[in-house]
Amino acid sequence: MSKASTDELGLLHAAVAKILRDRIDNDEASAADISAAIKFLKDNSITAVIEDNSALASLQEKLKKRRERNATATPAAAPVTSDEVADATDSFHVH
Repeated sequence: MSKASTDELGLLHAAVAKILRDRIDNDEASAADISAAIKFLKDNSITAVIEDNSALASLQEKLKKRRERNATATPAAAPVTSDEVADATDSFHVH
């Protein structure tokens, strides 16, 4: 069997990209399609540059604010003292 030419591989690559994009653009993409598209991008070393993409920059800012809010919303709990344990267990009745 002969190997595919560079041109044939390029056409196949373009066809796969077009099919995946059409499915996503037309809200017809399944979870498997989305997974395949992500893998396709990763396998082709496609990355996003946040500085060049306002939607990604906005998402990054929202995630940053959420992390900051969550960090301050749940303060570290102070350790329970033995006196507090004794006070809490004094009301237990064993039968």
